[in-house]
Amino acid sequence: MEADNGTVVVLSGAGANNAIDGLMRTVAGLLEKNGLPVKFFDVSRSTNEEWGELLPLLMSGRVSFALSFLGVGQDFQVKLGEAGETVNAWEHANIPFIKLHGDSPAYFLKRHLDQPSVGVNAYHFDEHLEFQRWIHPNASTLAATIDPYIISDTPLDAVDFQPRKAGTLVFVKNGGDPHELISLWQQTLPESISDELIELALAIVAPALKTGRFLIHRFVLDHLDAKRIDPRGLRGIVRLYVAQLDDYVRRVKANMVVKALLPFPVIVQGARWEHVDFSGARARLSGPLDFSATEAVFQGQLGVIDLSPNVDGTGHDRLWRAAGAYAFGLANKSTWLERTLPELNARAYEFDEESIASSVERALGNPSECISIAEAYGKAYRRRYATADFVDKLIALADMSRLEASRDKPALQPYFVW
Repeated sequence: MEADNGTVVVLSGAGANNAIDGLMRTVAGLLEKNGLPVKFFDVSRSTNEEWGELLPLLMSGRVSFALSFLGVGQDFQVKLGEAGETVNAWEHANIPFIKLHGDSPAYFLKRHLDQPSVGVNAYHFDEHLEFQRWIHPNASTLAATIDPYIISDTPLDAVDFQPRKAGTLVFVKNGGDPHELISLWQQTLPESISDELIELALAIVAPALKTGRFLIHRFVLDHLDAKRIDPRGLRGIVRLYVAQLDDYVRRVKANMVVKALLPFPVIVQGARWEHVDFSGARARLSGPLDFSATEAVFQGQLGVIDLSPNVDGTGHDRLWRAAGAYAFGLANKSTWLERTLPELNARAYEFDEESIASSVERALGNPSECISIAEAYGKAYRRRYATADFVDKLIALADMSRLEASRDKPALQPYFVW
């Protein structure tokens, strides 16, 4: 499928460990490989001269669509004439603005709403789209899920598997203390609210740790329903509860993994692990690396340890990157892993320390097996997620958004009226 109007504008921005920039440069490269001309702008670093080039391009009619992570640049304003009104550039030029989302609408809600009016909220996880439907029931812009893509795409014949056999497993993850989060609730929220959050946090752990689909917002809504409270007038409170419980469960899972890793000669790569005592541990704590620096982990180590961000139907982006590098990814069991490569899911762990330790021990003791599975995983991922399909979906979403927002719609049968 070809984009009708030429250039795709890809917007990047500042983010932890330069992850946003790394991901958007990856997507820009995929678009170019599939024949689409790309103009890349980093909104956090672009010069006035570069911004001066952007506006004429947007007004030229030669832009097919714009692509952004989490809505970076969605509110780009332009002034019409010397004394004219200020308008949203994407809306004025009717340029579909696709926002790729890797996280829940519980965070940064404004990035998930109807700005711009030609916006498209594209989610990588069905669970997040389902919550967006609840939190924003009267949406006037398009929302959809979109499949994963290839990150760190490395030709198989360019992969050197031999050094990986001498490497180890690396848990690339920032931490966070669950108890610290509870203290934050107690210090900042009304007592009744913090008490209820603590009650919910204690209740959510067991079901949230089970393999399979678990919707945190549904858990919250069921809780309110049991208390005979109508949540429709409490969308802000529901979002607060979902965000806090999502963060809490992620912290519980990550700390469980790290605690299980301490006896093994592995690397924990990330920040905010000060609350964990690594003294006497075989595991080694190393500071965070930016996106490009972590490439050495995927290319040179035995594999990465990952955990999904409270989702089940699609893998985390570190597993997309592992597939791109034909790297071994040791993650929690999921429906997605089972569909993608059952052999990899068979070696994945359940969320309990014994299962995590067993999976790690098996991987460290069988590096050749890890290499073999990594190669099979990279091949299976590429069969399932063709880059051309990812690009075609972006083009299709852009076409829908443009036509929906267009003032001048095509004439069809005389009995069909827009």
